[in-house]
Amino acid sequence: MEPAEVVDSLRGLVAVADNAFRSTYDFAKDKIDPFMDIKRRDEIRRVATEIQDLAGLLHRLTLVASTFDEDYNQVLDDVYGLRSPKLPQQLFTCRQTLIKLEASLSRRKLTYDVVKQEEDLKSRAKLRWPFTTAWTVDLVQEIGQHKEAVTRALPSNSMNELLQSFSKGKDRHSPNRREVIRRFVMGRCRYSKENSTVTSFFARVDHLEVLTRTVSKRTNWTEYEMLEHEPIRRWIDHGNYNDKSSHLWITGGPGAGKTTFAATLIETAMHIHYSDQATAVIFAFCRFSDPRSYECFFSLSTLLAQIAVQHPSAMTTLGKYYSELRTRRLVEIPTIERMKAVFFAMTKVFRQILCVVDGVDECPDEGDAVTQLMASLASGSGNFRLAMVSRYRQRIETTLKGSFGEALCCKEFEPDRNQLEMFAATEIEKMAMGANSVFHNLQLKDNVIQSFGRVNNPSFRFASCSIEYIARYATTQNLHEMSETLPQNLEGIYKLTLQRFNEQPASTKALIQSALQLTAFSDPPLTSHELCQALSVAGIPGLDADELQYPEVDENEITDSCGIFLTKATHGEELGLAHHTIKEFLEQIDPTDSEFAGYHLSKSRTRRLLGGGDYHFIDMRLWFGPD
Repeated sequence: MEPAEVVDSLRGLVAVADNAFRSTYDFAKDKIDPFMDIKRRDEIRRVATEIQDLAGLLHRLTLVASTFDEDYNQVLDDVYGLRSPKLPQQLFTCRQTLIKLEASLSRRKLTYDVVKQEEDLKSRAKLRWPFTTAWTVDLVQEIGQHKEAVTRALPSNSMNELLQSFSKGKDRHSPNRREVIRRFVMGRCRYSKENSTVTSFFARVDHLEVLTRTVSKRTNWTEYEMLEHEPIRRWIDHGNYNDKSSHLWITGGPGAGKTTFAATLIETAMHIHYSDQATAVIFAFCRFSDPRSYECFFSLSTLLAQIAVQHPSAMTTLGKYYSELRTRRLVEIPTIERMKAVFFAMTKVFRQILCVVDGVDECPDEGDAVTQLMASLASGSGNFRLAMVSRYRQRIETTLKGSFGEALCCKEFEPDRNQLEMFAATEIEKMAMGANSVFHNLQLKDNVIQSFGRVNNPSFRFASCSIEYIARYATTQNLHEMSETLPQNLEGIYKLTLQRFNEQPASTKALIQSALQLTAFSDPPLTSHELCQALSVAGIPGLDADELQYPEVDENEITDSCGIFLTKATHGEELGLAHHTIKEFLEQIDPTDSEFAGYHLSKSRTRRLLGGGDYHFIDMRLWFGPD
């Protein structure tokens, strides 16, 4: 796990502790139950005080952790590129305890509020502490142990030292986890230069980078009950081609966390089949920002490389095909049909092949070509079990059901509302670190967090965009009203953001429109430096390159202006659209819409913009200056 991920998780834990403190303290107020036994009131106040102290220590620990700037390539609990999904067990236990406490108190408070509304019961309504004295004493002792553990971690000088302090210097992960990752990511074949040459030739798309990034970004409290559902468990464990769970299609809404679930499904399969050399686990992530990821040629070629490293005989088969191509001096390039034949030959050395494919709905034509390719691989091999994760699309359904019939199991994925609130709390804690943040008011902060639990179709993307929109445009005075009146879907948030863009000066508005056009269709994605150069010579109103000492738009100006629509790669310099739903939304804008037509995405507009930039760039005055 990277230092930034640890810090984010600690901020989420601080938010949980704050919430638990406020709920506990409510029960100790005199006005709630003026006749409460004094001893009982003191017990409750002691619990509240202990939680308040714990929250303070966790906040200090967050500040300490935020000063560590280890390079992301340094090993913390990182094992061969995949990072552990858990923080120290003690912090996880602490979080579980506080959440259970807060949930119990909230249920009791809700019952109390309902009873108060009934005239005949109002006089008897009392808000009682729902725990025994013995349980309360045990809770105080447990919180005290968590406080001691956090206190021990405060003097840490590095993230490694901080994490290890919770296990008294012992490695928190068993060697088994390291071996699992090594075997499935690095492969089961002995490394050789020849094998590396073969796999490098065929591995045209870096799906491992997407898997690594997705696992590392996964919130540390994320758990999926869906993985325990019988069809999915059978698919992972021991399904055969005649099972109704031979193939899975898991659907969910945009921004619901499907890619994170797909990465977790892959990782779970790797762990379960750690010692099973007869099982191969392969995967693909189709990304709207990388056309190669959804081209059948590159997808199949990369799957060949993945499956080859998991068995010496499979590597030998692929090596022979590579030698055949090399003998012909690579004049004859690989073809889809020939690669499929090689793939089927390689699958025969395994008892079963588990293949997870995510994001086909992001592909052009709703992923028809990729879906048909995967269906043909599964149909042509008796031991190939496919799991596709995507939004619901009728064309995908037609292909899968037409290929698999009753062997296809369809499941709907929905984000857990508790995890959504935890995610929102973590994001708000990040925003609250800013000096001018509107989230310093604890009550208003809680209202915003809880509002996401009432959304009909909740999603992490919606929560993230809503929080950033509020942080950008809300004031302390209108925060509550804005959080109550925000649209309840992504499209509504995007439309509101465009309206804010339209309120900007003409030059800023043109800058935003040009930046979105260029990033939407650039292949490969433009680096921040390249985008700044392109925008600086594209003739944007209000930006005269001849009058600037350094004729380039500033990167911060681009990212600040574009807000939730643009993002920078976590470990790279590329700038791109933040989510595939943004591209879809902008492409669907009516070009005749007088309000938003300037944001409509089209390749023809991008070509015109690039053409104008090229003209300005080759103008001799930019090279040699005026005569």
